[in-house]
Amino acid sequence: MAKILISSTCYDLKEIRNQLDRFLKTIGHEPVLSDKNDIFYDPDSHTHTSCIEAVSKCDMVIFVIGGRFGGTAIPDAYKTLESTAIYNLLDKSLAAAFEQAFDNKVFSITQLEVLKAIQLGKPVLFLI
Repeated sequence: MAKILISSTCYDLKEIRNQLDRFLKTIGHEPVLSDKNDIFYDPDSHTHTSCIEAVSKCDMVIFVIGGRFGGTAIPDAYKTLESTAIYNLLDKSLAAAFEQAFDNKVFSITQLEVLKAIQLGKPVLFLI
């Protein structure tokens, strides 16, 4: 049984999140969803940081992309990532744009969750 984080904006993708939740359970996996209180929210940390840290406790991330960007992550959430680990994985033509976006702190919470999964070498499945 794998723990699988479902990462997406919540309100606009509620139905697909519910469907993924049910499906993963029927095939013997443990889905982890923020809106189902599956993430431990450390009272000493911001919820954004807790969401990103939840990636390390999961075996895989399913990233659902819809029409909304979602909330921009707070600056402290970036401290949970090693940007150089991600930067080194990128093609050099993308690296400068990534570094600028990371430095300007313009990523969403879900984008940081995916970057954390990539940094940790976790499998990531993208659904659009």
